[in-house]
This record gives sequence, structure tokens and C-alpha cells, in this order.
Amino acid sequence: MLNERIRENNVSIKKFKNRAEFLEDKLSNIIPEEIGNRVKNFIQTAQLAQHSKSKERQIKKFNILLSRKRRDQERKEEKLAEKDVLSKGLNFAVTSNHIPTVDFITATEAAIKKNNMTGSEAADLRLRVTATLNSAKPPPSNITPEERKALTALQKITA
Repeated sequence: MLNERIRENNVSIKKFKNRAEFLEDKLSNIIPEEIGNRVKNFIQTAQLAQHSKSKERQIKKFNILLSRKRRDQERKEEKLAEKDVLSKGLNFAVTSNHIPTVDFITATEAAIKKNNMTGSEAADLRLRVTATLNSAKPPPSNITPEERKALTALQKITA
């Protein structure tokens, strides 16, 4: 189908060229050569201007289509990441990216009060908890960055 359309366009171009040559010959017999050259230059300038406008318009259309394709590809990747997150199930727990130090300190203080520890025992326990928290590193993430992004997007949808 495309080849047929190209062939038809080529036939039309040949017809227009033949018609232009015929009119150019006819016009050269009627008007002086100097005016004929000025008319040819004007026509060529107009043709180039029209060609450049058409070319710019086609490039703009192509860039728009290309950006749409990229957005569609990104959406597909996001949907895949969302699907991966949802496939892990409802009971799946995401590892935290920080250590909950406040929770540990609060629990330590509650344990000290509950067990009625002496001052030195409480200080020793606090010291060990503080040392452990200072040397602790957060656990490695159990989901990829894309899955994390998809998870936050899903949370926004349900909120």
C-alpha cells in the first residue's frame, strides 16, 4: 500500500514537472529574459521556504511521537514494577532504610523501669544499647528502587 502511494506521488511529481517546463517555455516566449529569471528566483525561494516549513513540521511531529513512545515505555516499566510488588503478596514487609533508634531507646527505658534496675545496671544497659545502635547498619533493601517507586505510587492511589 505504501509502495503504491509512493508510485502515485512520483507520477504526480513528473506531471507537475512537465507542466512547469511547458509553462516556463511558454512564459519565456512572452516576457523578457531578465523578468523571467527574477520570476524563477522568486519561485525557487518560495519552494525552499515551503520545503523548510514542511520539514520543520515533520520533525516536530516525529519528536512528539518519539516522546509519546518514551512515555508509553516508562508506563509499561512502571506497570511491571507495580505487578512485581503486588505479586509479593499482602503480607510482604519492606525492610526499613533506617534503624528505629527512638523505638529501641524507649523500649530500653521501659525495661529499666519495669525491672527496677539500679543506677549502675541501668547505665550499663544504656551504654550497651547505645554502642550497639552506633555500630548498627540498616539492613539491605529487599525490593528494587523501581519496586519502591511503584509501591509509593500504589500507596498514593489507595490513599
